Amino acid sequence: MALLVDLRTSHRYSFRTPVKLAFKLTLLPSSSGKAEGLHYILLIDTSGSMKGRKIELAKEGARLLLRNIPEGNYVTLIAFGTRELVSVLASRTPMDTERERLLRLIDELEPHDGTPLYRALRDAYQIARASGLPGYIVLLSDGQPTDVSSLERFRELEQPPGYRMVLVGIGLDYNHELFTLLADMSGGDFYHVSEAEVEKLPEILGSFSVETVAARSVELVLESPVGGIKLLNYEEPVIRLPSIEKESVTVLGEVEVPPLYEGTVLRARIRYEDPATDEIVEEVREADISPVHSRDLFLKGIDREVLDEYNYFLYMARAREALLKGKLDEATQKLSEAARLAEQTRKISYIEATRRLLAAAEQTRRLGDRAAVEDATRRLLSEATRRLRHV
Repeated sequence: MALLVDLRTSHRYSFRTPVKLAFKLTLLPSSSGKAEGLHYILLIDTSGSMKGRKIELAKEGARLLLRNIPEGNYVTLIAFGTRELVSVLASRTPMDTERERLLRLIDELEPHDGTPLYRALRDAYQIARASGLPGYIVLLSDGQPTDVSSLERFRELEQPPGYRMVLVGIGLDYNHELFTLLADMSGGDFYHVSEAEVEKLPEILGSFSVETVAARSVELVLESPVGGIKLLNYEEPVIRLPSIEKESVTVLGEVEVPPLYEGTVLRARIRYEDPATDEIVEEVREADISPVHSRDLFLKGIDREVLDEYNYFLYMARAREALLKGKLDEATQKLSEAARLAEQTRKISYIEATRRLLAAAEQTRRLGDRAAVEDATRRLLSEATRRLRHV
């Protein structure tokens, strides 16, 4: 198997009162193959505000990304903010034969007017669905959408299945709430780049290519016979990813178990394509629970490791929610609690990452300049989003 599937729950037993059962499902790569048959959709903001150094560095990053994408994959290139508002410069173009043409198209990009982000995304989604391929949508922008401002309108856009978004926001004018929303809806990532850090754009964009994968066209369906599933780091119980690469993918969530319930509480159906054999692999994992009346036995059946890890990411999610609302003091409090829980997990990566975020939040609270506070808050928000996605 290209993936090892591990499903763990916080409780072995149900009790006389309802139990909130936390779960951790991990898809761990065990082998890999060449990354082929993936579709990269690159959307670049060419509005007037991108003029100068920003557009040149964005173009440099896009060129690096195109050079890094292996043969056997496809690229769509969309510029928004052109004289035509949105320009689809290349659609599902094979990298095997068209790499040089795509590089020339990047060279020709020039800033114009407006930021028609809604229309650009709508076109990208349509192209993604029509392609029939899994892939990645990489979006770079430094401004507010000038065509549609409502977050609900963006939420209503039909997400193409099997596409993960990577969003790069520059400066303080882009809509960070929208970028967070789009990252969450696609199980993707969000990066904040300050005006002083635009030199990092080539490095960031160039890192998004995928050379090897453990699995392609991954679909994970979570079901519970006892009721609704509440996920912590993904939006919906049906998760579709273009691929799983070197890092494992972990899904955290909870299910409320009725009193003295006996049987299956969670079922996970996993389907993916093995790149080494091109075969479709399907697996099922189930978590069962048994009723007990003894409080001591109930407590002995609690997996503290799973529960501590779930609670740690729960407070990380609450800190991120506070950041989205601009409540920096509350976010700092939640991060402080997350830092305490990180210590309980005894996982060095959790402890170090949370200490960095907490230190950054505390430093941000001491900043006097409003723009500096806004910049630091956006950075915290983007880092917390990536922290939740990469458990």
